[in-house]
Amino acid sequence: MSHLLINDITKKFGNFFALKNVNFELEDGEFLCLLGPSGCGKTTLLRIIAGLEEPDSGKIFLNGKDITSVHPSKRKFGIVFQSYALFPNMTAYENITFGLKNKKSSKNEMQRKINELFSIVNLDHVKFRYPSQLSGGEQQRVALARALALDPDFLLLDEPLSALDAKVRNKLRKEIRETQEKLKITTIMVTHDQEEALTMADRIVVMDKGKIMQIDIPQRIYELPANPFVADFIGDINFIKDNSAITAIRPENICIDEKRGIEAKVYHREFRGAFYRLTLCLVDKNQMIKVDIPSNKKIGFLENNERVFIELPADKLITFKDNEYYHDHNYGNNNFDEFKTKVLSS
Repeated sequence: MSHLLINDITKKFGNFFALKNVNFELEDGEFLCLLGPSGCGKTTLLRIIAGLEEPDSGKIFLNGKDITSVHPSKRKFGIVFQSYALFPNMTAYENITFGLKNKKSSKNEMQRKINELFSIVNLDHVKFRYPSQLSGGEQQRVALARALALDPDFLLLDEPLSALDAKVRNKLRKEIRETQEKLKITTIMVTHDQEEALTMADRIVVMDKGKIMQIDIPQRIYELPANPFVADFIGDINFIKDNSAITAIRPENICIDEKRGIEAKVYHREFRGAFYRLTLCLVDKNQMIKVDIPSNKKIGFLENNERVFIELPADKLITFKDNEYYHDHNYGNNNFDEFKTKVLSS
């Protein structure tokens, strides 16, 4: 039996569908990411799961029991918000113990639990500091420990790392994942950051316009996207329109050569640390594509306006049938004239 079942959830705000017929299952101990652009419905869905919003239709089942109308306080869900919401006049220790005061636990048991939580989130050294004396990463870990203190069945994370700088985010996402695995707590995290979802989740739910576009493990989401929206949202990709089909390929999967293949010209070169991002124009299609080359490769011949040749390995091509996502977003409309206007002349 699934630990959590989301069954046909729909939510409207006026005439706007925030969610439309959303369905998925979550297994016990799984780490699931709700991923999508702003306004796609992911936070609304998390709030409905938490009981902070009511769906217009559909049901939520926990271990086979309908909890759609159950009050948030009765759901045993720990929630960590983007804003942390720590009490400024309480120390880290007091913030974490605040929710335990109404529980029937002995003083020694409470003390043992709090010490264990401080150890788990690596905060033993800041127990008696106030939030204003903590870094953003430390505040986030206090908020996480406070949510875990009540022994929740579920952990719900609403973009918990978005307010932090890149280096702290990278460190904390590893720590959050290690904590989740150690405690074996079922977790749902909302994020718009593709890298967070790819590195942290067991499975990813990609959403757009209130609908689920794809549910799968990170590797298949990246390598086998279900439609052009998913392909375009997760990482960088090139779209090549060919009659009624759409062919796509990741920049790192394109092979470049000096002598053979599809003719192209180099129009832009950008150093990105681990790799160079080249922008090429396919001569016969008047279309721009992106190609990534490891920075340890010799690319001295790849100067602007240099003629090169590329190969598109058949096993790396992704083909979509013509569909609504292509027409809605006009994927692949990266023609040379537009590129010249927007990039080369700037």
